[in-house]
Amino acid sequence: MAVLLTLGLLFAALPALLLLNDVPPFRIGDALLFIVEWRNDPQGSGITFGILPLGVLSFLIALIDQGLINRDRR
Repeated sequence: MAVLLTLGLLFAALPALLLLNDVPPFRIGDALLFIVEWRNDPQGSGITFGILPLGVLSFLIALIDQGLINRDRR
C-alpha cells in the first residue's frame, strides 16, 4: 500500500516541481520500457508515465517488502 501511495504522490508532485524548476523536456525509456516523459513547450506542459514498468516495479517492491516482513516474524 505504501508503494502505491508513494507513486501517487510522485504522480501529483513531480509535474509541479519540474515546472517550477523550468526543466527542459526529456524522455526516459523507449517502447515497452518507457518510464516517464516530461514535455514543457509553448503549447503546454505535462508528464506521462509508463504504466507497465512502474507497475512491475511496485509489484517487485511489494514482494520484497512482504519477504522481509515474513522473515522478521520467524
